[in-house]
Amino acid sequence: ALAVPVAVRAEAAAPAFSCGAARTEVERTICAHPELAREDAAMARLYAAAKRGARGDGQSNQGAVQLAWLRDRAVCEAFNRSAYANRAECLMSSYRERNIALATAALFADRDFALSQLRRLDPKSVPLVEALVRYADHLPGSRWTAPALADERGRIAALLREPFARLQRE
Repeated sequence: ALAVPVAVRAEAAAPAFSCGAARTEVERTICAHPELAREDAAMARLYAAAKRGARGDGQSNQGAVQLAWLRDRAVCEAFNRSAYANRAECLMSSYRERNIALATAALFADRDFALSQLRRLDPKSVPLVEALVRYADHLPGSRWTAPALADERGRIAALLREPFARLQRE
């Protein structure tokens, strides 16, 4: 019974690339740190969803953005020791930023996974994002004042309550 969870955890910690083919210090660091391997696997899934585009037609700029991010990630090869304690910290910061951006872009292609990643990486933004997604789920021209949408208006208002209260406090 204990072997199954261990196998699942090991599988979940595999990056999207083969660690046997890791050539750079960045790739070796990702392979050596399960958290980074999980971030890399999450990034691959989010990237695949975001690449399909919001309408599912494959029209997105994610290919160019991903290439630029990979070039930026390479900065962690010779990371700034005044900014990061080690290469893994540099990479975690880079993956966090990219995965937040990808999760936002992937909301309409892989909503549940994208929201789970945003909840994990940027919990303060999730209520706003969920409210926007709920609103976007309705057809243009929906009569928001109609009694049929009262429950949905209430759900959206509830999601927005804390972020707006926080803005007022800050």
